Amino acid sequence: MKHFLLLLLILAGAGVCNAVQKPTSSKFDKRMQYLAYNGYNVTQINAKVGHVTAINFSQDEVIVDVVIGFNLGWETTDNNNKIFLKPMAYKYEDTIIEPNSAEWDTNLIVTTNKRIYTFDLKLVDSDDNSYLVNFTYPTDERNKKQALLKEQKALEQEKLANDSLEQFTQPKNWNYTMLVGKDSESITPDFTYDDGVRTFIGFTSEKTIPAIFYYQGKQEMMSNTSVKNTEKYTIIVVHKTASRFILRSGDEVVGIVNKSFGKSVQNNQVTSNKDIIRNIK
Repeated sequence: MKHFLLLLLILAGAGVCNAVQKPTSSKFDKRMQYLAYNGYNVTQINAKVGHVTAINFSQDEVIVDVVIGFNLGWETTDNNNKIFLKPMAYKYEDTIIEPNSAEWDTNLIVTTNKRIYTFDLKLVDSDDNSYLVNFTYPTDERNKKQALLKEQKALEQEKLANDSLEQFTQPKNWNYTMLVGKDSESITPDFTYDDGVRTFIGFTSEKTIPAIFYYQGKQEMMSNTSVKNTEKYTIIVVHKTASRFILRSGDEVVGIVNKSFGKSVQNNQVTSNKDIIRNIK
């Protein structure tokens, strides 16, 4: 009994190892076929004497190499993402050898710029031959759909952030001073304020928009920012408040000091200092 079960397992394993993938026929015409690409499967293509079979790969693929086992008995022509197959007779010495289903089976390997395809070519006498075989790519389509959903989610989050920025609360703290380095006038902001959560740094169109850093201990850290454009200003929205910000562009540097950082600011309270105090070094 054990030997019998072992034999069944061996036969089953052999069947799996030699299994081929056959295209699915269209409901409109069985000779028009399709199948999902699987790089680990061999695809069986049935051809017939006097007929051409076309295999259609993805639109973004280009065939770069075609190798067939029995090149004397098969004609192959490729064009971009398509390959055309036809069984043909060949001459051996003074004899013409006509295609026959007993001796014409072979394999075909097609390499494109993206994938490798492996085929078993079968010559059939019946009408069970393929006219057109279209490959589909469920994994690619799924990845594209996931990428699209991710992009849509990012756009929604960006819109949500922009909508949130549209609802500017009344500035709660204008109490900022600015220290401008030598020859750094082009990156000086025209205003700075915060709403208790975010810091808004505005520049007119003639200014250069700098990179913005904040201090974490004694280390400068890159700020997480977004941008809002108004008719007159480009506003860099820093997604935090801090005691100090450093603005840099090349050799230019500007320091911004939040003089009210850490102080309690009541809702709708605006400090009396509505202009940036500019301390030029």
